[in-house]
Amino acid sequence: MIKIQLFFLTIFLAITNAFCQTNSTIKTQTKTQKYTRESIDATDESMWYNNRGAKKLDVKDYKGAIDDFTKAIELSPNFVIAYINRGSVKLSLNNYAGAIEDETHALELDPKNVSGYLERGSAKQNSNDFMGAIDDYTMIIQLDTMNDLAYEIRGSLKLNLKNYVGAIADETKALEINSKNSVAFVSRGIAKEAGNDYLGAIDDFTKAIVIDSNYSAFVNRGNLKLSQKDYIGAINDETEALKIAPNFAGAYFIRGSAEFQKKEYQDAINDESKCISIDPNFGAAYNIRGKAKVSTCEKNNGNSDLIKAKKLGYLKADDEIKKFCK
Repeated sequence: MIKIQLFFLTIFLAITNAFCQTNSTIKTQTKTQKYTRESIDATDESMWYNNRGAKKLDVKDYKGAIDDFTKAIELSPNFVIAYINRGSVKLSLNNYAGAIEDETHALELDPKNVSGYLERGSAKQNSNDFMGAIDDYTMIIQLDTMNDLAYEIRGSLKLNLKNYVGAIADETKALEINSKNSVAFVSRGIAKEAGNDYLGAIDDFTKAIVIDSNYSAFVNRGNLKLSQKDYIGAINDETEALKIAPNFAGAYFIRGSAEFQKKEYQDAINDESKCISIDPNFGAAYNIRGKAKVSTCEKNNGNSDLIKAKKLGYLKADDEIKKFCK
C-alpha cells in the first residue's frame, strides 16, 4: 500500500492558506461626498490614505499600499482598519512577523475585530504556529458562531496536528453552516482516511468534486484509490487533477505509481520524470522511476535513480536497492 498522506496534508494546508489569504479582503472606509486632499481634516485625510492604499493593492503596488496605510496610521494612531490592511499586505508579501505585529496592534485597539483575528491566524498558520492560529480561529468562532471559514481552517490545523477527531468535528460544523464548502469536504476526507474510514473519505472527496471540481479532491481521491489498488481509478482522478493544475508534482507521482503497478513502465517513467522536473527533491518519484527503468532493462539508469532516492531520504530506499539493484 502506497501512503503519502503527510505529503498531501502539507499541500492541502498550503492550499488552505492561499484560500484564506484570497478571501481576506481589504477593508475600505468610503464617504459619499467628493473631496480633495486639501479640503479635509486629519481624520478624513487618514481615510483618504487608507482608501488609496486599498486601490494600490488592487493593482499589486504593495510598497505603495504599505506607504499609504502607514501614513494613515501616522495621522490617526488608533485607526484599526489601517493596521489590519497593512498587516494584510505584509501577509501577502510573506512578512508574517510584520503581519502578526500589525494585527495584534489592531486587536489591542478592537478586541472583537473578526478580520484582525482572521489575518493574524493566517500569518501564524504560515509561520507554523498552529496552536496560536487555532486560538485565533477559536476567537473568531466565539465572536461569529456561523463563520464556516473559521471552523474549516481550524479543522485543517487540527488535521495537521493529527487531531483527526477534532478535525472531523470542525469540518462537519463548517459544512452544517455551508454545505457548499468544498475545502471542508477535502479536509474532512483526509481526516477520515487517517482514521481508516476509506468509504467515508471517498464520499467526501467526491462531494467536493461535485461542488467545484476541487483539484485537491481529485488528487486525494486518486491517492486513496491507489492505496486500495484501484489503479485505473487512480489514474483517471490524477488525470483530472492535472487538467486543473498541470504543474502539480504530486499528481504526476500518484499517476506514475499507479501506472507502475499496472506494469505500464514507460508511462510511469514519463510521469515520474515530469514530477521530478517540477520538484527535483521528490525522492519517492526517483524510487518509482528507478524501479520502472530496471523493469524495462535500463538497469544502470534505474539503479542511479534508486540511489538518488536514498540520498533524498526516501525511507524504503535500502529495501528497494537490495531488491532491484542485483
